[in-house]
Amino acid sequence: MTPAEGWNWTYNGERLAISLKTEDGRKQTFCTHFRMRDLLNPPLSGEPFCLADARLLTVFRESFSELGLDDKGCLDLGINAVACERFVRPSIPVSRYFRLFEGAKLFESGSIVTVYTVNGRAGDCIVLETLDADDLVRLMLLNPVLILSEGKSVTLGRMIRVNPAAVCPFRAFSAKKSDEPKYA
Repeated sequence: MTPAEGWNWTYNGERLAISLKTEDGRKQTFCTHFRMRDLLNPPLSGEPFCLADARLLTVFRESFSELGLDDKGCLDLGINAVACERFVRPSIPVSRYFRLFEGAKLFESGSIVTVYTVNGRAGDCIVLETLDADDLVRLMLLNPVLILSEGKSVTLGRMIRVNPAAVCPFRAFSAKKSDEPKYA
């Protein structure tokens, strides 16, 4: 499924959604993980899925396909990543929960990366923005849940803002079988 005329941002109850026409002309609605309260700049209902959205979706879907996800999984995570990048309120910085590594490199938007908590848990993410106004990397979590500390966790599709030194190439330090990635 590729972005086309007739794709629009909308709402399904309190959730941001996208209304689209499939290639065979059927209408479908995909709900994102984001509620109205999560949005900083909510789109108007019926606002077109613009060319910039389509470009982002293409970049994100290509990255997700490299993880071995099927088309539906790539589309679902891709739409959520576009919504997260465009409309979601920036999260508070959470660098203190993550290991920092020397010689950090900056990753381009759309790169699949891994962050490691101070407790050694791995979280796979997609880069939404290389550096934001606070010189932090904006990421979207791809795993169902990442436990940061006792009583603190991040769930699938949520934004994480961290120091660039916390961002590593995909699974750079993951060797244990129990540490294999799982995606929703």
